[in-house]
Amino acid sequence: MKNVVIFADGALAKQFLTMLIKEEKTGNKYVIVYYQDATLPDVSLPENRFELMKLDPTSPTKIEKIFTKEYAKALIVMENENDSLQTYKNIRAISARLYTSLLTSQKLNFPNDQHLQILNTRKFLASKLFNYLPGIPVTAQYVGIGQGEIMEVSVPSSSSYAYRHIGNISQKNWRISAIYRKNKFIFPTREFMIRPNDTLLCVGRPEVLSSVYQRISNQTGQFPLPYGKNIYIVLDMFTQSDEQIKDILKQSLQVQNAFKNSSIVIKVINPTVFSNIYHLIKNYENKNTSVIFDFKSKRIREFIEKDRIAYDVGLVITDSKLFDLHKKTFFGIKTVILKLGNTPFKNLKKSVIFTASEEEGEKISSVVHDISSQMSLEIDLQCFQEDSETTIEHYENLSKIYSQKLNIIKNSKNPIFGLKKSQNNLFFFRFTKNILKNRLNAYFTTSTSRFYFHFENSHQILTPTVKSN
Repeated sequence: MKNVVIFADGALAKQFLTMLIKEEKTGNKYVIVYYQDATLPDVSLPENRFELMKLDPTSPTKIEKIFTKEYAKALIVMENENDSLQTYKNIRAISARLYTSLLTSQKLNFPNDQHLQILNTRKFLASKLFNYLPGIPVTAQYVGIGQGEIMEVSVPSSSSYAYRHIGNISQKNWRISAIYRKNKFIFPTREFMIRPNDTLLCVGRPEVLSSVYQRISNQTGQFPLPYGKNIYIVLDMFTQSDEQIKDILKQSLQVQNAFKNSSIVIKVINPTVFSNIYHLIKNYENKNTSVIFDFKSKRIREFIEKDRIAYDVGLVITDSKLFDLHKKTFFGIKTVILKLGNTPFKNLKKSVIFTASEEEGEKISSVVHDISSQMSLEIDLQCFQEDSETTIEHYENLSKIYSQKLNIIKNSKNPIFGLKKSQNNLFFFRFTKNILKNRLNAYFTTSTSRFYFHFENSHQILTPTVKSN
């Protein structure tokens, strides 16, 4: 329990005192100093916690009567600016270290007073009005250091963060600390899925949160965010042939051209220094591409998770050979995998997604639209159930937002044969445990990931999965 003295005068002070009496629950004791009866609130005061003293605090002799007890805090809320300033000076003449908050509309500065907090009324009001503008991030002005290190961000339906699990979002120098959903406060786990219209409570460096706000609020062109910022390629000079490595590097440059905001990190294990391919890889290094030769590691699982964090990886590029050898390792890193096909990446014309349920279709939708919009691809939505109308509506809404062409294909027949004839499709699958199974066992699952095995020679995007809320 602490003693607090409040110097009050005017309409604003009256409103503040009314709120204080109704809502204050800490158990502190308050001495209210006033010199006009009109300042007192119209509600009754709890006598055991509120004491009234009617006197003029601008008088040095009269204010001494107040300081017969120790105070933890003084608050000056007075209508007359000169009275406020004189009251502050009188307080300092009695107590140089009493923590004091002074409400004023003037631009005052007391650099040598470390125990004074100046609260500018104009700044208060301007900040509050600013937060009512559409598209403006809401920051905590008077919590912490008040520099924007705490921020609320609403998630639009078209955000690249919608339908993302917390654990799959790169959070470097910031964190999603809480989520508001339908008037409920939630502490999210790594498995928690963000949904449209959620409000995220983010904490981090102010300059980082400003960028995070833009990414969450922006509708298009974000991928590989929010999984991470950069593209990562792993090459194994022992396992892969020179021609396979050349093809991966060539295709990866085409991928980088599609996602222009990303840099590439090339990690090479089992390097052979005196080979031609070694020098070819080395020549790829430039301001947007880093090449790292690892002479110690022999297996991908030894380093890839650490690299994902260290290099802020949002997309991993590999080929079928390396993917099949290290499938469980790729599954474990929980980021997006691009498994390259046999045709030039730049020749892709359509994105293809199979959906057999509302949940399955929506979880992958933001990735499909973001990638497709950046690559100017049409989207073919292959539907297999009559109850997929909700999924269709969801994709139609996103396609309007992204200004993309969407083709709804309701299948009564198996579409695999027709799709195999086309070489210019980018297939999207959720990276479920069914893909870890062998081809025969996967055919007995109901998940659409079983179609993965039919298009192993095509370019495939595999999105990570975790348990959803």
